[in-house]
Amino acid sequence: VVGGEDKGGIIVREGQSTTSARVDERLSTGALIEELHLAGDRLHYKLKTGTGPAKGWISIVVNGKELAKRVADPGAKGAGGAEDGHGRAAREPEKKHFDPYGTIGVPPDATDAQIKSAFRKMSLKVHPDKDPSPDA
Repeated sequence: VVGGEDKGGIIVREGQSTTSARVDERLSTGALIEELHLAGDRLHYKLKTGTGPAKGWISIVVNGKELAKRVADPGAKGAGGAEDGHGRAAREPEKKHFDPYGTIGVPPDATDAQIKSAFRKMSLKVHPDKDPSPDA
C-alpha cells in the first residue's frame, strides 16, 4: 500500500462496489497485502503485514493516484524466499526517502528564518483553530 499517507491510510469497503459499506479502520500505508481478486481498479485483499482490516476491498487507483501497487518479488524462484501459499513470493514494503525540506517547500540550503517562516505558514493550514474541515 503506497497511498493514504496524508490521511492515515486508505479507505476499505466491505464489498467490491465503491458505494458498499465503509469499514471504520483504514489500511495503513506500507501494509503488505495479498491479492485475493482484482476487478478493474478494485482489489479484494488479505492483510499480511501492517495495520488495518484483515480483509476487504480497496481502490488501487483514485483520480490517477496510485494507492496500492505490486512490488518486486524478493523471493522469486531461485532466490530462496518464502511463498504466500499461492505460489507468489511474499513481498516487502518499499522504503521511502523522506525529504523534510520538500515537505515544507523550502530548498535544502534555506536559512533558519526561511524554514521557520515556511513551517509557520504550513502549520496554519492544518491547525485545528484555523482549518474548518472536520478532520483537522
